[in-house]
Order: sequence, then C-alpha cells, then structure tokens
Amino acid sequence: MADTFFSVTNTVALCAWVALVLLPAKRLVSHVLCGILVPTALACGYAAVIGWKLMQDGPPPGDLSTLGGLKVMFADDWVFAAAWAHYLVFDMVVGAWIARDAVRLGIPWPLRTISLLLTFLLGPVGFLLHVITRFALRRAVATDGHGVFDSSSQEIVMRSFLGLVFILLFSGSAFAEQAVFTLLKTVTAAELTRILDEERATFLATHDAHPDYALPPRSTAANDVELYAVRYDSVIPELGDRKITASGLLALPVLPDRSNLPSIIYEHGTVFGKYEVPSYSFKDKNPTPHPHYD
Repeated sequence: MADTFFSVTNTVALCAWVALVLLPAKRLVSHVLCGILVPTALACGYAAVIGWKLMQDGPPPGDLSTLGGLKVMFADDWVFAAAWAHYLVFDMVVGAWIARDAVRLGIPWPLRTISLLLTFLLGPVGFLLHVITRFALRRAVATDGHGVFDSSSQEIVMRSFLGLVFILLFSGSAFAEQAVFTLLKTVTAAELTRILDEERATFLATHDAHPDYALPPRSTAANDVELYAVRYDSVIPELGDRKITASGLLALPVLPDRSNLPSIIYEHGTVFGKYEVPSYSFKDKNPTPHPHYD
C-alpha cells in the first residue's frame, strides 16, 4: 500500500508540473492547480498517513535531532512515502510562486523553464537559480518588450520540446529498474552472538547430523552490523517476463572504513511465504509466526 501511495502522489505531482512548465502564464495553472489544489490534495494525503502512523505506532522511536534517529524513523515505508509527499508539496508551492513571479517580471520563458525544471528535480537549486535570475535580469526584462524568439510558432515548438524532455527525465528516474536500500536496524555484536548461539542450539536439538559431521567451533561477532532491506525490480521468465518486486538483505559491518570489504553471498532455498525471506527477519512487525529477530 505504501508503494501505491508513493506512485499516486508522484503521478499527481508529475501531471501538475507538466502543466506548470508548459503553461506558467495561465492563472488556472499557476494560481489554482499548482498553487492550491494539488498541494492541498498532497498535504491531505500526508496528514492522513502521519496521523494514522501516530495512532498505530505512537511517537517515532529514537532521537529525531540526530541523523541516526532520522534513519530509524525513515526505515518505515509509510513514513518515507509520507516524507516524499512532504517534499512534493513544498516543491510545488515554490514552483508555482516561481512561475507567477517570472511571468510578472517578464523573465524570458527559457530561463523560467530551466528554473522550474531544476526546482522539480533538485528543489533548492531551482529556487536559487530563479532568485539569481530575477535580480540579474529584472531591470533588463522590464524595459525590453522583445521576446527571445521571432514568432509565437517558434516559442510553441520550443515549449513542446522542453516539455517532452521534462517528461523523459522524470520517466527515466521514476521507472528505471534500480535497487532501493532501506535501513532496518543496527544489530550489536552482542545481539549477533546471541542469535548465533540460539541458532546453534536449535540445530543441535532438532537435526540428526551425519556421524562424521563436526560442528564448527563456536564463534562470536566482532562488529556491530547495519542491516538493509534491498528491493529491486525483476521478472519471472517462466511467466512471460512478468514484472515482480524482489528483495534481499544486505549486512554491513560498522567499521571506520568500508571501502574495501569482501563480499559473501548467501542464496537461500525456495520459500513459500512472502515473509520468510531474510529481508523480513529483522522487521519490527513481521505479520507471520515465522522466526525473526525483532
């Protein structure tokens, strides 16, 4: 469901931004659609999710004045999706103001379009560019009635081209098959050692090993470990390349320098439950009785 909320808010924002980039001088677009309606709708979704999470889970854990505390809070998919909606709201409000201000001052449309595109993609960078532009060109554009292009048809062609580039840029970033890493938790060395001992005891109590099998010596964890859930797009070749979302668990030792770590890959056997995979083993709320370590 969090993925659906994320996709819907992104799609709504994209449609509004396309209208704002192509038609910044239209009052219905810059004042009403992007200045009030869409930000309000996104804000309502944001408020609903935050309110629901507070009622369900209470105040967020950890110290939110620290980077570590924020990482823990944003590890929740719903909280992260709501935070993204938060950015969408304020980026659009700023973008609508840039559009109105640029039209009012007569800033050439190629410059205001670049500012809007950068506001959508990089937020503060677009706002900064517009502030610099408005002070650098305000007097010049206010006294010059000539446009950048010689005819309205040339301007329409260029606007259409920039709008297409805008859509392609967004589509490339939004729909590219890329992995998403979410910090689940940091497990201390003592906790890891306890888990290893529990697994060792369970194995000895429930498995009949071959007489020649010798259990490896007991070992202890040397470092704390950060655990990340990895989600990525994949396909099922046997089902006509049907698209699916796969997941994995990435464990990184907490070290001063992690630039040259060796890799160990563990591929588990086939499982029949969605929540039986390693990436769910350390979730705070695993909805099944399958053993996990939250």
